[in-house]
Amino acid sequence: MHKLDNKNELPDNFMISAKNYNFSDTFYKNIEKEILKEPNAQINIVSIGIGGSYEGPKLMFQSNEDSVYLSSKYHTRNSKLNFEFLTGPNSKEFEIKVDHLGYFKRGMQTRRANAAAWGRGDTEHVIGWKRSYVSNPKNIDLKTRNAFISNKEVKIANAEYALKRLEEGKRKGTIVGDVDSQIKETKARIKMMKSKNYNKFSVSSSVEDRLYATSKHECWHQIDYQLDPKGALCGNRGGDGGLFMKMLKKHNVDRLDWYHVSEYGGSSIYELWAETGTALDMGLYVPEGIKKAFIDTIKAAGRSYP
Repeated sequence: MHKLDNKNELPDNFMISAKNYNFSDTFYKNIEKEILKEPNAQINIVSIGIGGSYEGPKLMFQSNEDSVYLSSKYHTRNSKLNFEFLTGPNSKEFEIKVDHLGYFKRGMQTRRANAAAWGRGDTEHVIGWKRSYVSNPKNIDLKTRNAFISNKEVKIANAEYALKRLEEGKRKGTIVGDVDSQIKETKARIKMMKSKNYNKFSVSSSVEDRLYATSKHECWHQIDYQLDPKGALCGNRGGDGGLFMKMLKKHNVDRLDWYHVSEYGGSSIYELWAETGTALDMGLYVPEGIKKAFIDTIKAAGRSYP
C-alpha cells in the first residue's frame, strides 16, 4: 500500500518497478521535451504485452485515470498524451504490415476508387483513401446504393427480354449454337438477380459506418497479399484464383453465388475475398459455401478465423 503525499494524493512514483515501469519525474520530463519540439503534436505511448503484462498496466492506468487522487497528476493534466495498450500472443500478428496508411499521395493510382490497397514485392504495401470520400462517405455510398437499385431493375428487364428472344429463336430455329445452354444460363442469372440476397453493390454501401466497412475491405486485401508467405491467397492477377478459388471449387460454389455477397464481390475473385471478409466481420449474410471456403483458405495458410 502507498501512503498519500502531503497533497492527499498518491505520489507520482507509486508505479515504479525495477523490472518494467518508471513513471517518475524523469519519465515525464523526457516526454515534456518531445512535446516542446512539436507543440501541437500528439504523443503516443504504446505498451505491448501478453497476459498480465498487458492487463496490469492497462488496468492500473484506467484506475488512476478516474481516481480523484490523481486528478492533478501529469498524465491526466496533459491532453497531448495518448496511451495505447496492445496485446497478441501470436507473433505472426505483426507480420502483416503496410508501408503507407492514409490519404492517397501524388502518383498513387486510385483507379477512381474511394479507397484502394495494393502490394508490390515486400516493401510497398499500401492502403489509401480519397480525401473526398473520408470527409463524406455517407453521401457517396448512398449514391452508389441508389444506382445499384435502379440498375438492378434494368438488368432484370434486359435479361428477361434476352430470354424471350432466345426462346423465340429456339422455336423458330434461327439461333446458331447451343441455345439450351444459353437459355439455362439466362434463367439462372435472372433467378440470382431476383433473389433477396442480391441486394447491395458493396458491403460498405449497405451499412451505417461506410468508412469503417471500406477500411475493413482494404485490410482484407492486404491479408490476401501477405498472409501466406508462399503467395497471395487469391493468386496473381489474371491467374487461376489461387488457394481461395480451390476452396470455392471444393465446396461446389456456383459462380453466380458470388453476387449474393455483393455485386462488387461478384466482379472478381479478389473483390469476393475482401467483400466476404468484410461481410462476415460486419455480421452480414454470406452463402454457406463461400463462408466455408473463406475460412478453409485461412486455415490452409496456417491461421484461424475468427
